[in-house]
Amino acid sequence: MNQLALFDPPRARKRDPETSHKAAGRVGEFQMDHYARILEALDRGPATIYQIADRTGLTHVQVARRTTELETKGLIATLPEETRLSPSGRSCRVWKAL
Repeated sequence: MNQLALFDPPRARKRDPETSHKAAGRVGEFQMDHYARILEALDRGPATIYQIADRTGLTHVQVARRTTELETKGLIATLPEETRLSPSGRSCRVWKAL
C-alpha cells in the first residue's frame, strides 16, 4: 500500500455546506499528484509554502493544505529554528522533506 494513502483526514466538517462536502469528495482526484509535486520540490531544499508553490505550479493554498497532511504522515516537517518572509512580509514556517 502506498504510504501516502495511509491517512485520509476528514476534509469537511458536518456543519459545512453541501458544496464543501462535494469539494472534499473530489480531493482524491488530485491529492497524490500534489503530494508528489511537494515532495519533489522539497527534495531541492527546504522552503516555505510560497516557495513550494513557485517550484510546483500549485497555489500556496493548495500547498498549505497538503503540507499539513504530509506532516501528519511523517513525510515532512518544519524547521523550528527557521522562518522566512512571505510575499506580504509575514513570517512563514520553512518545510523540509524527511
